[in-house]
Amino acid sequence: MIKMRENEIRKLEQGILKLKKDKDKSFCKHDEDLRIGNEIYSLISDGERIPVDIARAEICLIEYFKTIYPEKSALWNEQYGNPAKRQFVYLILKDMKYDDNKIQYILCCSDTALRIIRSRLNKGTKEK
Repeated sequence: MIKMRENEIRKLEQGILKLKKDKDKSFCKHDEDLRIGNEIYSLISDGERIPVDIARAEICLIEYFKTIYPEKSALWNEQYGNPAKRQFVYLILKDMKYDDNKIQYILCCSDTALRIIRSRLNKGTKEK
C-alpha cells in the first residue's frame, strides 16, 4: 500500500515538473513572439515591408499590438467579429495612418487582395 502511494506521488511529481517545463517554454515562446512583433512594428513604422522570411511575422505583430494596445484590439475584435490575421494587420496599418498604396506595399499584396480584406471586414460588421 505504501509502495503504491509512493509511486503515485512520484508520478504526480513528474507531472508537476513537466508542467513547469511546459510553462517555461510557453513563456519563452511568448517573449520571443513579442520581440519579433516589436521588430516588425518598428519596420512597418519606418515604411518597410513585413518580412516574408519570418513565418510567424503577422502573428507576432498582432500579439505585440494586442499587448501594447489591448483596448483597441478588444474593440476591433468586438466590432469586426474577431478578424482574421490579415484583416487584423490591415487594421493595424490603417491605425498607423497608412493609405491603401502603402498598405499594399507593406503587405506585398495586390489591389484586389486589399479590396477583399476590406470587404470581409465590412461583412464582419454587418453580420453583427
